Amino acid sequence: VFHLYLQFDLDVFHLFLQFDLDVFDLFLRFDLNVFDLFLRFDLDVFDPLLRIDLDVIHLYLQFDLDVFHLYLQFDLDVFHLFLQFDLDVFHLYLQFDLNVFHLYLQFDLNVFHLYLQFDLDVFHLFLQFDLDVFHLYLQFDLDVFDLFLRFDLNVFDLFLRFDLNVFDLFLRFDLDVFDPLLRIDLDVIHLYLQFDLDVFHLYLQFDLD
Repeated sequence: VFHLYLQFDLDVFHLFLQFDLDVFDLFLRFDLNVFDLFLRFDLDVFDPLLRIDLDVIHLYLQFDLDVFHLYLQFDLDVFHLFLQFDLDVFHLYLQFDLNVFHLYLQFDLNVFHLYLQFDLDVFHLFLQFDLDVFHLYLQFDLDVFDLFLRFDLNVFDLFLRFDLNVFDLFLRFDLDVFDPLLRIDLDVIHLYLQFDLDVFHLYLQFDLD
């Protein structure tokens, strides 16, 4: 059950990271395509320096995408190792319990053979003692297993919150960078149209004269 629980956590986290990666990839590619079309449309009219700006922005967005891919892959590998470590420790813990319980039963068997030599009252006390010890043993196992599950839940919650905060910072950073570039392009287009309007006025005035 614990193995299935850990495997389920791993699958859910893997899907979550894959979804983040796909969404961020689509977001950056969409930004890149829209900005690329916008600059290429203006390229025939404006200075060739815009072509350089396009290449720089394209490299910048590609770099962001590669870094985010590596970051998500690193998180996935670390989380996988963490879950594998928990699984190995839990396997060793269960194996240890099995060995101890086997020795305990063997000891009980030997003691029981000796106790058969005694009267019924002594045997009754022995069974009562075994029942109390076994009850405490099961209660201990239940408490330990509950702590394991709570620890895993808290760690998984921290991982998801960390990923959400990082992804939010990435999107905010991209928005802050992309917005000033669009404003600069808008100002350049406005100046260009104003220049065309002034030239056309002079041309008409010249024709009129």
